[in-house]
Amino acid sequence: MKVIVLGLDGATFERILPGVERGDLPAFARLLREGAWGTLRSTLPAESPAAWTTFATGVGPGRHGIYGFMLRRPTAYEYDIGGSHHVRTPTLWDIAGAEGLRVGVINVPFTYPPRPVHGFLVAGMMAPGTRSKFTWPPELRAALLRAVPNYPVSHGLGRSRGVDPRAVLARNFSDTIAAREHAMRWLDLRCRPDLLICVFTVLDRLQHFLWADMDTGHPAHQPSAPPEYREAISAAYRQLDGVIARTLDAADNETLLIVLSDHGFQAVARTFYVNAWLADRGYLALTGGRGEPAGWTHRAARMARRVLARLPGGSVLGDRLRARHLISAAFVRAIDWRRTRAWFGLDRALWINVAGRDPAGCVRPGADYEALRAQLIAELESLRDPETGHRVAAKVHRGEAALAGGGLSVVPDLLIEPARDADDPNGRYVLSEQLPTAGARGFAGPSAPVSGYHTPEGILLLCGKGIRAGRRLTGASIADVAPTILAAVGVGAPSTLDGKPLLGERQTDVEGAPQPLARTDAEAAWTESDRAAAEQQLKDLGYLD
Repeated sequence: MKVIVLGLDGATFERILPGVERGDLPAFARLLREGAWGTLRSTLPAESPAAWTTFATGVGPGRHGIYGFMLRRPTAYEYDIGGSHHVRTPTLWDIAGAEGLRVGVINVPFTYPPRPVHGFLVAGMMAPGTRSKFTWPPELRAALLRAVPNYPVSHGLGRSRGVDPRAVLARNFSDTIAAREHAMRWLDLRCRPDLLICVFTVLDRLQHFLWADMDTGHPAHQPSAPPEYREAISAAYRQLDGVIARTLDAADNETLLIVLSDHGFQAVARTFYVNAWLADRGYLALTGGRGEPAGWTHRAARMARRVLARLPGGSVLGDRLRARHLISAAFVRAIDWRRTRAWFGLDRALWINVAGRDPAGCVRPGADYEALRAQLIAELESLRDPETGHRVAAKVHRGEAALAGGGLSVVPDLLIEPARDADDPNGRYVLSEQLPTAGARGFAGPSAPVSGYHTPEGILLLCGKGIRAGRRLTGASIADVAPTILAAVGVGAPSTLDGKPLLGERQTDVEGAPQPLARTDAEAAWTESDRAAAEQQLKDLGYLD
């Protein structure tokens, strides 16, 4: 049996089911009619790095080691940009490849730097661009770019440079989908994998920035917005419906097609500035005024890059300077750690400054630590937005419970699950790690330019060999997808996985499952320039303020 997986980052039944009813999405209608389908529960947090890595490994973030785009360094306050070298457990394509199956992996987030596979891999989100070594085998890069010269590795929204991301997305999304599909068809014909996985990330980007343009009920909706803004999301769903239709038409009776998303989406209108609240409550202290060191660091770095760019070899030096985690360094320098008891980090986790664990820790472990955690949980879970009256946090989770598994060198103390009011976008919140700046007031405000954000409810549809038509799936988790795929291709899933097969119970202890690439080897493949480009992607997409 061949298995084809189409990942649609951020796809939601909230948009699909109405589209099916209108007759706009015939391929989705066919999947609903002829296949099995249901909601797919995402990870906590419901963020792409955690969720796609759980899809790939069949275990939760606490075991595979990825819970955010940025990950805190052990015994330090600095943060690193995450990558494949942080993944602590084998992926489903590692396991299938070890059993002799040819695998093809395209555009799955957090697969850069690419690791060796039995087949091919084209790295996804966080890969810095087509000039980087973003494929395995390395020589595939040149052949792919000859076949698909406009192949897009990243979206390049330019948000941090003052460009309206809506304009860039509305102009480019269709070409991006077409190029990704072209690459998928070309690679499938060239390599004939037994397992083919391709992720399309455009929906996530569109829904982040253009939801309000589409949604007449959104508080930020502007009827005068250009029609290409208002129609972009619906047009992208229709175009991806076409990708599904062509995949179904080309499949034989021995093929299983799986369509899934890593999380869902909905309208959002508010941002909770967690560090501003912590500062107001006296938990967080800043050095030399609100955010001034951070601003100085960025200004100095920009000036240094301009000077270095004029020198021989200066552009390389400038990239190195920018890549040395400037955002992390600025964040660390802006905080007075000796007077700080708690902070919300670049990893979007809440940390307590613990004596003996953290360099300038001031909260004693044991009773003092637990008392402060309980106090923060109680205050956050009862906190209301003074402008809207809505709660800002649905629940605050203890890190060791939410991220259990032993895969993290240091476990966040608390994870905030933002409020998601059932009816009112003004009661839905995006969390921000931005530090309060001079003159800033309040801890909550409009979420613009972001007008849509993640929900834990993703999608899962299966059609083809072994699937009973019209079956409704309930209780499925994204951790179940890896063992389901492995069972479908005839490979026993390791019994140590968190997920369980959805199409039977074939689960064994696989002998000789490969271990992840040694951390030092992968880090050597991640250059300073790579880190700079990845940091730029996160800023463009709003994942770093």
